Amino acid sequence: MTGRNTFGMLVAVIVLILVMGTVAMFVVNKAQQSRADLPVIAQIGELEFVDQDGELFTQEDMLGNVSVVAFMFTRCPGACPVMAGYLDEIYEVYKAVPNVQIVSISVDPEYDDPETVKTYLLERGVETDTWVYLTGPLKDVVAVCEQQFLLAAEELPGGHSTRFALVDHRGQIRGYYDGMERGSVEVLKTHLSILAGQIP
Repeated sequence: MTGRNTFGMLVAVIVLILVMGTVAMFVVNKAQQSRADLPVIAQIGELEFVDQDGELFTQEDMLGNVSVVAFMFTRCPGACPVMAGYLDEIYEVYKAVPNVQIVSISVDPEYDDPETVKTYLLERGVETDTWVYLTGPLKDVVAVCEQQFLLAAEELPGGHSTRFALVDHRGQIRGYYDGMERGSVEVLKTHLSILAGQIP
């Protein structure tokens, strides 16, 4: 091998190392930025609903888990199918991850009884308790939506919010994400992974 070839290879290796270092720094910076993008927005207070198995679900069931919370309803013809499609993806990715759960809260409780929401989940292929679908009195749903999750709850069921809320294992809301938009949901997945990794 000639000296010129050796020098060329050395330059190529140095350039490769510099590029890899730059990429590594970019990844670290993005991770640090993602953590900085997760302020504590609000603390979840008392809530009491019934899940698809007829079991009581309270704020205690949020503690120790990272939760993606969505207000929706099973017979929704508009936004909910899109939101549910993204929740399907989240469920498939995280269903085997300890302490990660999806919490859907019906804004149409007169129709969405436990049997109805259980059938809905089974039809979507949900086979674990990592996706719960809650139902309860409409006045309680409105109170929790507006006062605890700080989301609009006007002209229900059709006027429900399409945003997902991310709640950490201490029951603190850490972010909101557009449940109708792919890019926002991808950010949610990143933040969800970060919070899940912070559970002791």
